[in-house]
Amino acid sequence: MYVAFCTNNKIHSFFIRWFTQSRYSHVALVKNNEVIDATFRYGVKKRQLLDLKTSYSLIEFREVPNLDEEKAWKFAENQIGKPYDWLSILGIFFRRKWTSDISWFCSELIACSLFEGGVTVIRKQANRVTPENLLNSPLIKPIGEK
Repeated sequence: MYVAFCTNNKIHSFFIRWFTQSRYSHVALVKNNEVIDATFRYGVKKRQLLDLKTSYSLIEFREVPNLDEEKAWKFAENQIGKPYDWLSILGIFFRRKWTSDISWFCSELIACSLFEGGVTVIRKQANRVTPENLLNSPLIKPIGEK
């Protein structure tokens, strides 16, 4: 299982990177050739890896050692169909519980899935989770790094 960090040259991707001070605008969970992520248009969904690759011009895959992949993936699968977390944008300014499972921002979904798989990459007390927060976690490593 991998975490995919993604970006492209579209205006919304630029805005997300600027607003979150992130190198990437999107994160997704990847297992075999399937992806679970949360997007503006569809909320949480499962799709093929090829679809992710055609949507983003730059993707960096990283691994999470010591992750219970089955638990993390199962949690993410149980979120399929939930809407995108538009209120999380306001949660950046106002303290909001990002672990609420009513709706999801892409980086919230991935952080919570990893937590359910036994790896805490960000404190639950944080008021936001960005792709950069996940990328900078010492628990999410470039593939092959120990």
